[in-house]
Amino acid sequence: MNNSLEFIKNRIAEGHTDRMPVDGWEDANIINPISNYERMPEICGVVKDNEINVTMQCQEGSSEITVKYDPNIKYEYFTMRSVTHDGTLAFILDAIEEILLRPFRLATVPADSGVTQNNFFKYDYEYIIGDVIIHKDFGMKDINGHKWHGVTNTIVLPIKFSKRER
Repeated sequence: MNNSLEFIKNRIAEGHTDRMPVDGWEDANIINPISNYERMPEICGVVKDNEINVTMQCQEGSSEITVKYDPNIKYEYFTMRSVTHDGTLAFILDAIEEILLRPFRLATVPADSGVTQNNFFKYDYEYIIGDVIIHKDFGMKDINGHKWHGVTNTIVLPIKFSKRER
């Protein structure tokens, strides 16, 4: 079994459903995130050997952010997004892109990381990510206030996080 999918299934079995569907993960799609990063204008051209290094800069300071892909490690937590739609592929592609850009925006850190807005630029960050897992749930959905046949996709990205003081 895929290590990323196994991590998600274990989290669910441990009772950490975090608004995730409990069943149906056997049919989930698994996507290598590196192939998606190579197509994103924001990241295109900086992927080298399954690793991306960027510097986040603003008036308050800067931080180095490294994102590595390793499908074989032990993950610590995950970030996810659910989207309900009529089946249009653009909705799921936008959700995947948002999930994959979260590390570069420092929009995902573990709750116990100690990172706050006050000490944000005190650290450099490393994210080791797994495969993107896409769960599908077809049926009658509430879409724009109407009941329609549709799909809810839950997109999950497993992560191992570390920081080092600058």
